Amino acid sequence: MLDKLDLSTKAQELRELLGEDANSPVDIFSLANQIDGLTLVFYPLGENISGMCVRDNEIKLIAINSTMSYGRQRFSLAHELYHLYFDDESGFNVCSKRLDPKSENEKCAD
Repeated sequence: MLDKLDLSTKAQELRELLGEDANSPVDIFSLANQIDGLTLVFYPLGENISGMCVRDNEIKLIAINSTMSYGRQRFSLAHELYHLYFDDESGFNVCSKRLDPKSENEKCAD
């Protein structure tokens, strides 16, 4: 697992890549809508799934559970952006709403 400094560096790199500075508040929904080729979907995904990310050479898709609170949707989108940009394990991730850690990769995304 990456340490906190590595994760902080990745977050800073992503902010810079997306045209944000290190300290300003970010409207993560607006930011995600500016990512080329990303399809962002808000849909009721049931009570146990907070979000999902699908990516390959042609597809970039993030789905966020529209029945969750606004704060949870923000967290889920940030979590799925980690999977989109930094996850090397697979092209398909479904994330539970439970905050208890799962894999090391899910801990990093959190």
